[in-house]
Amino acid sequence: MQNNLPNIPNYVFKNPKLLQRALTHSSFMYENLTKAPTSNERLEFLGDAVLELVISDLLYHQYKNLAEGDLSKSRALLVCEESLAAHAKTLKLGDFLLLGRGETADSGAEKNSILSDALEAVIAAIYLDGGINSARLFIEHLFLEETENGRNLKAPPKQLDNPKSILQEKVQRFSDIPLRYKVVDETGPDHQKHFTISVYHNEKPLGTGTGKTKKIATRNAAANALDNPELDVLLGV
Repeated sequence: MQNNLPNIPNYVFKNPKLLQRALTHSSFMYENLTKAPTSNERLEFLGDAVLELVISDLLYHQYKNLAEGDLSKSRALLVCEESLAAHAKTLKLGDFLLLGRGETADSGAEKNSILSDALEAVIAAIYLDGGINSARLFIEHLFLEETENGRNLKAPPKQLDNPKSILQEKVQRFSDIPLRYKVVDETGPDHQKHFTISVYHNEKPLGTGTGKTKKIATRNAAANALDNPELDVLLGV
């Protein structure tokens, strides 16, 4: 078995064998039962649960105006195989995977399914070695980035790309009064316009956005409204 192990951001293992197990694919185990009596499959099972808990908590606190269904969809997008494999590649986990001869020949270290499973197993290994807080710090390192306004998810949920629809759906659950978008400012020459648009409900301003086109400004106004901590109060919820 290879002795080199990857550097794990924000964590140093007390028991490195846990990390090695997390990187041991079942194909390697079956060919090396004396060296590797267990694979990373059980760790993968546990890591999946830990990851979902932490991501659910992050989404719950960051997107306070999203309904349960939208939160579930957002979580699914963040913890999908493609997303996890991308994070695993950033950590270069594929360079340290223990694979059987068949998987090695078939470029198993580059397969999204194997990489995503390995990342979940690493999360479980950190959890078992250092507890939930250590696992959370590691997950936050992968999924959060520092911004001028604080910490945000690196890969915003795809449905948040359409905040206008989300805002409309939210309003319709509580009111029959339609939203109204109004251009409140327009600057610049014809070839370089800059628009400011506000969104209103029952004549109450919910949010304001700017952009080079009315479409962009409208989208940003809706996004600003969704981030408004007083939105529920303004809607009379």
